[in-house]
Amino acid sequence: MTVLSSPAHGGLPAGEGRQQAGAESMRDHARVVAELGAALARRLQDLTAAPFLFVGSGMSRRYLALPGWEELLEQFCTGLPRPYAYYRATAGSDLPAVASLMARDFHELWWSDAYTDRRAGADAPEGPQSALKMAISHDLASRSDLAASRLLADAGLAEEVQLLGQATVDGVITTNYDTLLSQIFADFRPYVGQDQLLFSDAQGIAETYYIHGNTDHPESLVLTAEDYQRFEDRNAYLAAKLLTIFVEHPVIFLGYSLSDRNVHSILAAITACLTSSNIGHLANRLIVVEWDPAATNQRMGPSTLVFDQAMVPITLIRAGDFRPVFEALASLKRPFPAALLRRLSDHVYQLVRNPPSEPSALAVADIDSADAAGLRVVFGVGRFDPSDVASLGYRSLTRTDLVHDVLGTGPKPLDASLVLASTLPQMLRTTRYVPVWTYLQGAGRLGATVPSTPAGWTTASPRPPAAAPMPSGPAPTTSGGSHGCHPRREHLANWKPTAW
Repeated sequence: MTVLSSPAHGGLPAGEGRQQAGAESMRDHARVVAELGAALARRLQDLTAAPFLFVGSGMSRRYLALPGWEELLEQFCTGLPRPYAYYRATAGSDLPAVASLMARDFHELWWSDAYTDRRAGADAPEGPQSALKMAISHDLASRSDLAASRLLADAGLAEEVQLLGQATVDGVITTNYDTLLSQIFADFRPYVGQDQLLFSDAQGIAETYYIHGNTDHPESLVLTAEDYQRFEDRNAYLAAKLLTIFVEHPVIFLGYSLSDRNVHSILAAITACLTSSNIGHLANRLIVVEWDPAATNQRMGPSTLVFDQAMVPITLIRAGDFRPVFEALASLKRPFPAALLRRLSDHVYQLVRNPPSEPSALAVADIDSADAAGLRVVFGVGRFDPSDVASLGYRSLTRTDLVHDVLGTGPKPLDASLVLASTLPQMLRTTRYVPVWTYLQGAGRLGATVPSTPAGWTTASPRPPAAAPMPSGPAPTTSGGSHGCHPRREHLANWKPTAW
């Protein structure tokens, strides 16, 4: 409660008092909203992985003015032989069963003269329930253009959509049929229905999962009782996929109510795989944002979702404005965009899954360069310097590689400086009789000033070829008689010419 103090001369006039109260109320609201966003940002920053969004029909109603599920079914009763109330009563208010009853009658309507034009531009239905799915998909697709949404004339809603597009999330899961999320997260790869998830190379980052299908693929819609039964029968893989996401990421539910059957069904499948002690770990990871336009006290706190004798701890946010939630998501930082990480992950997946039949050369290129366009890529993250990668390759050279290089029979000349810096220090710890002089010469390390002969070296060995400039002092020799090799690697390790 806001208490207004009255001045000594008798108080504020009524109009001024109301204006002051209104101004203070707005300041209080702004403070509460800011505190909510800051608290959520801290919660998400404390977790190691970026969140996933789990999006329900409330988001489509909010930004596209699309109908809810029951409103959608009522709409398509037009032209059917019975009113919606009949189907609802016959199905016992079970909406998938309502859709099954409607689909049977709509199949007859689809083949009537009233739908001649629609049939001409549509694919052939695959079954008796296909016509209703095709009609629903066509209707929702025609109303799902975010750029044309009249609701975005509202500055607050337009700002919410902009902030949501800037959110740092690893992926999106939705039971919605429309393509709103593919418009907001245009760089994310969509996977439609269970089949695409089952037989795909999903990487778990920068992806949108339409688990109940979408309007681009009408047959994929999970709409009728039969669809839901097939969905449940094949739910094992999806439950395993979702369990991985729920365990590794915070999951933020948007556009669902706490009584939504989809939320209950999915959480029931998840919790069935967890022990009671592990379920407790979900409290900080399951965040349900419940939109309440009449909410005067926007808050975030612990809550419990109870269904089917299961109790799932969650964090509940009750808000009349999504902006603090989306601002918190947009404030999360990571070094690389999710779409780039997915691209890199996909490159490695394909390289491992389909290895080249023949060995290929290692190429070093920036991922955005033209040189990288045709490469099968193994990638690294960090400062890019080709010389760093080159030096790593030189560390793997063998004595045979050096001999071939000295004799001129190698694939290409080696860089003398890299041999001295990266190859020899490693090789001399384990290998004897290693070519040295060629690389000292090539790197310009044989100057006019050379130290006296180290202890243990002799001067009887031949000197390097005339083409190599000789130092003024005696050269190290080998007991084997081959020039440019050392008989004892510890002697070379102790010999440090001053001209290097």
